Amino acid sequence: MRSRLEAFLRGIDESLAANPANEAEWAITNDRLNGKEGIKESVEEELKKLFPKENQTSERARERDKLLTNVILQETDLAL
Repeated sequence: MRSRLEAFLRGIDESLAANPANEAEWAITNDRLNGKEGIKESVEEELKKLFPKENQTSERARERDKLLTNVILQETDLAL
């Protein structure tokens, strides 16, 4: 439903919704997510503070997922 609404809004005015085929219009680009000083890198830095040893415990994995989700949600347009 969201994709239909976004397509409808782009039909009215292109500035009303990002074009999924154009990465420059995405809320989070691939570079922002995976690039140097990107989201994933900042989450890993935060994890190093919380879990000084680099062991892959299930608690660390859960915290990584939580931190990554929170950052992505803050930077993403949400359809409510």
